[in-house]
Amino acid sequence: MSSRKDAVFAAADSIESQGNKATLEAVRVITGGSYSTLVPLMQEWRIQLHPDRPPRDPAPKAIATRI
Repeated sequence: MSSRKDAVFAAADSIESQGNKATLEAVRVITGGSYSTLVPLMQEWRIQLHPDRPPRDPAPKAIATRI
């Protein structure tokens, strides 16, 4: 695990252990960095935290065909 990933995961774990929600902004205050760096790491952290939670529903067909 990279040190950046370790730092983000540790910050998110610390925030949650204090009874607060580990938001991007809360983690960014602790670790610094940009949202573009934090988003994929926080997504990975959330998946590891709740592996049984299904991914979000796909976009409705009408929207998907427009894309």
